[in-house]
Amino acid sequence: MRFKPLAAAAEEGRAIGRQLPGALVLLGADATEGALKALRGPRLLHIVTHGFFLPVQREPHGPLVQLPLDVDSPGLGGWGSGLPRLETPLLRSGLALAGANRPVAGGDDGILTALEASQLDLNGTKLVVLAACETGVGDVRGGDGVYGLRRALVIAGAETQVMSLWKVSDDATRELMQAYYGRLLAGGGRGEALRQAQLAMLAIPERAHPFYWASFIVSGNDAALDGRPVGLTAARVPPHHGCGCDVAARPRAGAGAAAALLAMCALACRRKHGRGAGAAADSPGRRRIPGKPRGARQRRSCVDVSASRR
Repeated sequence: MRFKPLAAAAEEGRAIGRQLPGALVLLGADATEGALKALRGPRLLHIVTHGFFLPVQREPHGPLVQLPLDVDSPGLGGWGSGLPRLETPLLRSGLALAGANRPVAGGDDGILTALEASQLDLNGTKLVVLAACETGVGDVRGGDGVYGLRRALVIAGAETQVMSLWKVSDDATRELMQAYYGRLLAGGGRGEALRQAQLAMLAIPERAHPFYWASFIVSGNDAALDGRPVGLTAARVPPHHGCGCDVAARPRAGAGAAAALLAMCALACRRKHGRGAGAAADSPGRRRIPGKPRGARQRRSCVDVSASRR
């Protein structure tokens, strides 16, 4: 498997390091598998690299197979020219670190699989951010959740994980992460800070497409880094051109109350004077909803979900 260089990885690492005083920043050849395994409960862990999730192998006991080896192609392949068929999702997902393209015999191969990640010492780690492609993808098994890097980090002890669901843009990810840490260090919640950063990016026309901001999700503890619970902040994002659901201005409290009283009066009058022919026409034992024609389906109400979580 060959991994192409990430031009913005070092720049993102330095930028995040400047936001986190005292942070240990490992770039290039220093960002090894061994260095990652040597960590002991870091408070925050931010990894910028390639992530992958290999497709399931249908014949687990068959011979070695030939798979596409370009990590940037739609069909992600496997290591070398002969990859043994892999049955475990924790072996089919992972991260590429220094030396992944040139593994050294007898040493680390530069590939941190999810199975290896589950053995990291992340007890006490408040947040792990995997700023890489498809780090939140895995196999879904009934009753067990998603098998992949997400599950591995939970087993390792991380309280909260930020990961992606598809291939991401280098520049947009760097911008999103810098905005995320800015809100996080200002006291925002681990989930709410990302949501606010995504809403801010949504408001930028050239970044409004979900490809740029919607890939990243938060799993785990939503509280601030100091453990303080943080609620959602209401936000109203104007609908994009072409949306058929325009949110109308909310009526004033007085107008709403008056409308409700008028509706109640009309209903009372209808009940008082509507008995007779109209009531006899209805089938016995069946109540008819006032004002609702027979056979009409109730339309679901349109609600403002801009302040809801995914």
